[in-house]
Amino acid sequence: TIAICAALQGSGIEPFFSIAYIRYNAQGIDQLKEGKTPSDEHTFFEYNKLFGEVAKKNNFFGLKEKELWKKISENHGSVRGIKEIPEHIQKVFCSSYDVTTEYHIMQQAAFQRHTDNAVSKTINMPNSATIEDVWNAYFFAYKQGVKGVTIYRDGSKSFQVLSNTNQVKTETKTADDNLKKKFIAATVRSRPEEVSGTTYKIKTGYGSLFVTVNNDEDGAPFEIFATTGKTGGVLAAKAEAICRLISLNLRAGISADEIIEQLKGIRGPMPTWSKYGVVFSIPDAIAKILAVHINRGQTSLEQFAGEEKQTALPISKQATENTKKQPLAIADVGEIPECPDCRNILQFGEGCAVCHFCGYSKCS
Repeated sequence: TIAICAALQGSGIEPFFSIAYIRYNAQGIDQLKEGKTPSDEHTFFEYNKLFGEVAKKNNFFGLKEKELWKKISENHGSVRGIKEIPEHIQKVFCSSYDVTTEYHIMQQAAFQRHTDNAVSKTINMPNSATIEDVWNAYFFAYKQGVKGVTIYRDGSKSFQVLSNTNQVKTETKTADDNLKKKFIAATVRSRPEEVSGTTYKIKTGYGSLFVTVNNDEDGAPFEIFATTGKTGGVLAAKAEAICRLISLNLRAGISADEIIEQLKGIRGPMPTWSKYGVVFSIPDAIAKILAVHINRGQTSLEQFAGEEKQTALPISKQATENTKKQPLAIADVGEIPECPDCRNILQFGEGCAVCHFCGYSKCS
């Protein structure tokens, strides 16, 4: 029966997806997305032509034509179970979801045995299908000798081109709800009048950096500030911007570990040594201090241990290591650093790095 229906509708070996369904034009789809019911001028009924001829000969089974199409559409496109339609007609006109997964695959396998190339077919599964159902379908197809299988679980996409009225409304609403949950604004805690914390000093390639980490009432990092020994300039502005964004994330509930993960290892033009290990840049220095703050009492920074074991070695010593270890790039050790103010290349003269473009001097 399935094969006969498929041949009559001219869509290969696929059964009818839906005996009747509602199609909307662009304006109708927009109304659906807005949660509105599309007006009649934006709504069209599509139905199987052969079934349409049978329905017409039977005076649409005592229903008005549009009423019949709507009833079938709301029955997931199936005529099964509609009391006005005689049972013998229900048996002939089956839709994709009236066919079990096993029979979908068995039909594909029957055609596959006489086809050199793979046979294209979609196995339609209900929305209630589980991961185990999908696995069983693929394994059953393998045992039947099918070369390729496409599984589609009803409602697995936020919007389907072919679907019945109830499903379109439900899936559209679900998609909108998911978007609202996904893009809901984070709640940023207000700053109390008084907070306490600790100020750390860390050496960077741009001079000493003073980082202050303040805690909330539970002792968790709440905000962070960083100032450079040399006030003003591009470097100070960047440090302030980084700390403002970190503080905003901390007050919004983002974990300090996640912030550290994003900032650690960011490389700048002038890495240097500090008591906390190699400091690659201002963001890396702030990440190191934040890690120290939340891991007080530890003798080492485990978050950075893996990176520093490789990068902390001088080039001359790395050259004696096995060939698997690559030496640091020249820029990584600051042999050709850039100016922190104008980002041009610094030049060495009289024992100091000087920028001939803006006048910056590392020794001043």
